[in-house]
Amino acid sequence: MIKNLMMDMGNVTVRFDPKAMVEPWVTSEADRDEIIRQLFDHPDWGKGDDGSLTEAEILENAKRRLPEKLHPALENVIKHWPEYMVPLPGAEEFLKAMKARGLKLFLLSNAPARYEQFKCGKPILKLFDGEAISALIGHSKPDVEFFLHALDAFHLKAEECFFVDDIPRNAAGAEAAGIQSYIFDGDYRALTAAIDRL
Repeated sequence: MIKNLMMDMGNVTVRFDPKAMVEPWVTSEADRDEIIRQLFDHPDWGKGDDGSLTEAEILENAKRRLPEKLHPALENVIKHWPEYMVPLPGAEEFLKAMKARGLKLFLLSNAPARYEQFKCGKPILKLFDGEAISALIGHSKPDVEFFLHALDAFHLKAEECFFVDDIPRNAAGAEAAGIQSYIFDGDYRALTAAIDRL
């Protein structure tokens, strides 16, 4: 029996759209795409998620890869990107409906240590009963240790959990820890139907 719903954050609960995060600070698509390549698509971003690099280090490394003319835009992107993480349409209603069923909600996300600051401005994140944030625990998805840490921290049984993520390799990591998983495509009705079948 499923008692616990584990949800990813970016593009499952709130929107994570690098284009939207960069576009306000540049004047051309070429500059936008180059910042995305050298910031969000660069391996350094993942090192911020697992806590091995700070945002300040990520910024300085990206500056070395980008022309100086793009440094002000890059600084603004780093400063403001969390502001663009708004709830997905239907996310809040879905989470409230799951809570009304008696399910416990847990947020399992790859995110930097700065999460502790920016979560305060996002009321939807207060719906969760607990959270496992990669940079704060030293493991990131899809590492099975990330999921084992969450199970241990919240005293949960894997067979009583259901994990939702939009990235297949992360879902596979949950499965390796014995947690049923679901690959989210933006459709909360389909997700609700999948939960109904459990």
